[in-house]
Amino acid sequence: MIKVYSILLFLIFVNSSAQDHFPIKIGHFSDQYEAKIDLNKKDTLIEDRFDVFQPEYIIQVLNKSNQKVILETYMSDFPTYLLDENNEAIPNLKELPYGSQSVLIYEDFNFDGIEDLALMNGYGSCYGGPSFDIYLAEKQSFNYSEAFSQLSNEYCGMFETDPDEEKIYTMTKSGCCWHQFSQFRVENNAPVAERIIEEGMNLSGVVWDFVEKNRVGDKMIETNYSLLDEAADIELLYGMSFSNGKKMEIYRSYSYEDFLFYIFKDKEDKIELFYYFDFVYDKKNKILSFVNSDVEYQIHKNGIKILMPKRTLDMKAEKIEAPQSFKNFGNLELKNLILN
Repeated sequence: MIKVYSILLFLIFVNSSAQDHFPIKIGHFSDQYEAKIDLNKKDTLIEDRFDVFQPEYIIQVLNKSNQKVILETYMSDFPTYLLDENNEAIPNLKELPYGSQSVLIYEDFNFDGIEDLALMNGYGSCYGGPSFDIYLAEKQSFNYSEAFSQLSNEYCGMFETDPDEEKIYTMTKSGCCWHQFSQFRVENNAPVAERIIEEGMNLSGVVWDFVEKNRVGDKMIETNYSLLDEAADIELLYGMSFSNGKKMEIYRSYSYEDFLFYIFKDKEDKIELFYYFDFVYDKKNKILSFVNSDVEYQIHKNGIKILMPKRTLDMKAEKIEAPQSFKNFGNLELKNLILN
């Protein structure tokens, strides 16, 4: 055990000592350019999304042939654990979404066949993750792109590129139960959102609610749907399939609270109706019913009767999936089930 502690202390000492030696060279990433990290000795103030500050470091990109600085940018912090044994910063690491991400990433972001630069500006993306300024290559220079930089600064870390499909992907989140996944194409040297999917856990704890936006022409068309949480602690009590491919299922949930809920799904298992409020079970007629808005749903062992203000719809089940007898609803004691 003493030997292990000694090794750890040695590595910490080596790493902290390495940080005292500036400038720090960034390892080989290009035959044409090289780069280094240095201490910022200027009084320059930088304004980011959260604050105005004087950055501690600068990154300089130089032309190898004449050692001319072609790009200089500022950085508030950087991952010192990504220094190798020669005190050089390791480039082009991009472990998404939460893994190691280098100070410098040299990659073609706009799919024009020329490598661009992503230079870390600090830890300003979601949950204090790494954030980057994006510079697109043009002739013998690199031009800052606000649009591409937003894909890092306003999401979770660096974005993902697919050069074969010429697509860009981002992810962001809030807590455990809300995520957003976006897909972009490049038009006029800027990313354009094609598809955005937001998923959030429903307050019931058993269903995920989705908002999906897809670009059609110059507009984003929004679709809302829900899916059953496959990881939820639930039990199927009764199910029916209909000739149109749709399904009705009644579950008992053990997640958070012990309650009954109803879902009606389309062919793709997207939930068209989700209900988890009060149910009434009529023991004499063996009917489980509930009211949603001004529509009453009466569920019996062979189908569903839907009573609307101006008409009644009687749906006969084509197939029954019944882990238990329908009359067993009369034996349940659940917070949202009233027995008559």
